[in-house]
Amino acid sequence: MLFRSEDGTPVAAGTTVEIQGQKDPTFAGFGGEVFINNLISMTRLVVKAGSGDCLAEIEPDVLDAGPLPRLGPIRCTMKRM
Repeated sequence: MLFRSEDGTPVAAGTTVEIQGQKDPTFAGFGGEVFINNLISMTRLVVKAGSGDCLAEIEPDVLDAGPLPRLGPIRCTMKRM
């Protein structure tokens, strides 16, 4: 899965990605690429970017792309406090 920040640039390699319903986070690789195991419908993610938390949702129809799909780019939006 490819993640982009609000301005369209890839999230930085090493950025923490928290997945709703999963205990352990994962991390972005080069080009904003993230492997997420066991996606469920309407998965919510929090990308812990240096400039603040960024939120993204994976829609159910995206999950019909096969057993190991290459999804994205998925743009996340900054979390407003």
